[in-house]
Amino acid sequence: MTQSILFQHGTLAMLADGLFDGTITLKELLKKGDTGIGTAEGLDGELIILNGIAYQAKADGTVVQPDEDTLIPFANVHQWDPASEVDLNQCSTSDIMGVIEAEHLTNTMVGLTVAGEFDMVKTRAVKKQNKPYPTLAKTASEQAVFQKNSISGMLVGYYTPGLYEGMGVKGLHLHFISEDHQFGGHVLDFEVVSGELAYQAFSDFQLHLPVDNKDFMTYEPTALDDVKADIKQAE
Repeated sequence: MTQSILFQHGTLAMLADGLFDGTITLKELLKKGDTGIGTAEGLDGELIILNGIAYQAKADGTVVQPDEDTLIPFANVHQWDPASEVDLNQCSTSDIMGVIEAEHLTNTMVGLTVAGEFDMVKTRAVKKQNKPYPTLAKTASEQAVFQKNSISGMLVGYYTPGLYEGMGVKGLHLHFISEDHQFGGHVLDFEVVSGELAYQAFSDFQLHLPVDNKDFMTYEPTALDDVKADIKQAE
């Protein structure tokens, strides 16, 4: 089994509490991996990283390539080296989870992509928030939701065991980018017509925290059960 390092900057619990300041540059983040997902300062859209190139799906429906100086509050990245590939036909979230369960990967973090033809992809993106930042749950009411039918592209994301909820999103956390790089975002729903699932499990996890950020070092975290509820509402 191919095993590698998953790098994470920040935590979902921090975002849940409204810590949206960017605390690592995109340039520094890309030194840690060529594939991943995240968001930009102020919760400004959704990041999709493929082949070392970052794409930012914004709340106005556009997709741009952000500057390397863009500040990031939260992201996951890794060096893409999939251990296995599985052909998929007429599938959705439950089918991907079925593969993870069948391969006995439910107790570790897994990076994955699904490249192919989609009958439908529904995404969302949040517009950039200004200080004083709201909580993550409150931004859900302002998110822009998009849907494309009959589209080619790629899902990129991670599976996180429930044991680590709060640090990440329990279960699957997926973003999408279309083949022409004109449509993307955080995935709310999808239906695959035909595609290929590629995945790798991680034996090592590196959590990088913004210890130079005063807000992070001095804030009082919300109780974990409340954080979980906020993440569920926002996701």
